[in-house]
Amino acid sequence: NMGNCVAVYQAVDSGNDFIFKDFNKAAEKSDCVKREDLVGKSVLQMFPGVKEFRLFDVFQEVWHTGIPMHHPVSLYEDERIVGWRENFVYKLTSGEIVAIYDDVTLRKQAEEELRLQSEILKRMTEGVYLVKMDGTIVYANPKFETMFGYDPGEMIGQHASIVNYPTDISPEERAKG
Repeated sequence: NMGNCVAVYQAVDSGNDFIFKDFNKAAEKSDCVKREDLVGKSVLQMFPGVKEFRLFDVFQEVWHTGIPMHHPVSLYEDERIVGWRENFVYKLTSGEIVAIYDDVTLRKQAEEELRLQSEILKRMTEGVYLVKMDGTIVYANPKFETMFGYDPGEMIGQHASIVNYPTDISPEERAKG
């Protein structure tokens, strides 16, 4: 019932391959495959991208040394699935290894969308700033900072009241920067 994906493997051929011993429901959903279709089968057969993904190297290292390892967020891809995964691999006292992992694809997509939006805001010729409900400035693009004489990043965390429009400048002139 864990929210994390979990797969348990038994080493075969002196650690040259690993077969599935168990696979939880979260992993079934994440990897679009049923437990009964995996148990007893080779990880190399069922997840052909595992070597290029470099997780297979982690399996071998953990199996040989017994030292847990973290496989950082990386893009996994094969003919069945494509997605970003983060893995933690451990060796059990039984000699099996277990991978506890998360599908972080949605998070990576959201990060990329934010990065793209940030790039667009940075390149705008208009001054733009974002303020939280409490009035704290959370973003100001370079044009906005320049308009008000601030250095890059200096406005972040300040209250929006620091933005003072001179009273002798018309709204049209303000818009021009």
